[in-house]
Amino acid sequence: MVVVDGGSKDGTVNSAHARSSFFNNFKILKNVANKDKGYSVKRGVLSAEGEYVLFMDADSSASIYEFDKFLPLLEEGCEAVIASNNA
Repeated sequence: MVVVDGGSKDGTVNSAHARSSFFNNFKILKNVANKDKGYSVKRGVLSAEGEYVLFMDADSSASIYEFDKFLPLLEEGCEAVIASNNA
């Protein structure tokens, strides 16, 4: 689990620290300056380890439980799966 703090003031970092014990591998990266979202996403993806990288916003606008729908596509060889919560 990688949490990137892009300069938020909403308590995301405190919430992440409180939940860090639920994960074997947990990192919190704090940007030195408030950068745009793309910078933070790239930084998080590049620091990720493992076979798959899943990106989602901290507000859980897309549920982590949707990942089960993506996994078969990745296992079939898709290099990326992109989803949106827009209808």
